[in-house]
Amino acid sequence: MTAPEWDLVNESLNAIGATPLNDAWSAALKIAGDTATSTADNQYATKESGEPNHAGNAGGHSLWWRWTAPGNGPVSVDTSGSGFDTLLGVYTGTSIGSLTAVASNDDSGAATTSAVTFTAAAGTEYWIAVDGKNGAIGSVSLNLSFTPSLAPANDAFANATVISGLSARVIGNNINATKEPGEPDFVYTDGTGRTSAGGKSVWWKWTAPAGGQVFLSTGGTNFDTLLSVYTGTAVNALTWVASDDDPIDTYNDSSTLTFSATGGTTYWISVDGCPTATSVVPSGAISLSLNLTPNVPMIAVQPTAQTPGIGNAVTLAVAARGAVTLTYQWYKDGVAISGATGATYTINSFQATDAGYYSVVVSNNNGSVTSNVASLTPRGYPVITSQPASQVVFVGASATFKVAASSTTTLTYHGRRTE
Repeated sequence: MTAPEWDLVNESLNAIGATPLNDAWSAALKIAGDTATSTADNQYATKESGEPNHAGNAGGHSLWWRWTAPGNGPVSVDTSGSGFDTLLGVYTGTSIGSLTAVASNDDSGAATTSAVTFTAAAGTEYWIAVDGKNGAIGSVSLNLSFTPSLAPANDAFANATVISGLSARVIGNNINATKEPGEPDFVYTDGTGRTSAGGKSVWWKWTAPAGGQVFLSTGGTNFDTLLSVYTGTAVNALTWVASDDDPIDTYNDSSTLTFSATGGTTYWISVDGCPTATSVVPSGAISLSLNLTPNVPMIAVQPTAQTPGIGNAVTLAVAARGAVTLTYQWYKDGVAISGATGATYTINSFQATDAGYYSVVVSNNNGSVTSNVASLTPRGYPVITSQPASQVVFVGASATFKVAASSTTTLTYHGRRTE
């Protein structure tokens, strides 16, 4: 759901006296870009347990937004246009009860609305709260503006930001970016031979971990983008691989493309602004997503070791990606488990006899891959980590045997001699 759609839903909820969607910190509305405006009403909003007092006032009807900085630079946030005396707070953190204040404000000058400025760090997620002073309620208008004074770090081809893995989503911007001497023009793929000079390009580079189909998109970017992929070793010696201006949906200014990647090859990805009719090159925050579907299966998330209690249910899971349909076969101690042919394997009532070492083979028509081994050890059962060693001693001499073991409960030891 986009911010405008969210605002419309909140408007409908307010009309029937329902709690806004972004009442809770965990449900904060995600806003993106270098400029953003969001409207709401806090009449039926609440304050959560553990929530800080914004700008030092108890408030009582807070709403939450979240924003990830597309680069380093100054940010302005205000509630200009709101219909009551607001409180504004900006935070970082991972839970409502452990937030770190970045900036806060009650009244901005003579106005009863609020305004803050702070220096954002690229890639950091900021949580923004708007509340009413002393419980005030009414219409809320939240405005954000990010205005870096320097070009982004990946403006130059040589400083391209590294992307790695099977999939990734990165945030950046091309504000104050430039085009380098020798940098190729954007190539349209409509068969007309057209090109575009662009003028505010930024760069990423990605080395394919395997061969397969790659999907690239600038979806979520708030301006008309030009997306290109190249191979090569220098900005003036690049080989074109793929490019896109807009998808078939002409109402969508983001770019989307696919290409066939070769494992081990480094690809250079450029995002630029598409010049307007008056030759203005747009800029702003960029959202770039990459997804590789490898020809041969690759495991993205390995099964993990666990220590279930006797009688408890336990599930082993693997996440894999690959072309065509994937099949799975789980093994215990190297022996195939009958019927264990899914991405997960569950033992409904774990017993001591189920303890062992588990793995899974993921296959398709192009090949297969075997996961890491994951152990299942009964909770509380001892595990010998160092066995006693055989010894040769003289008759009448003493011998000492040592063993090392671990357990989640207290261990006792009993020696036994076998003939």
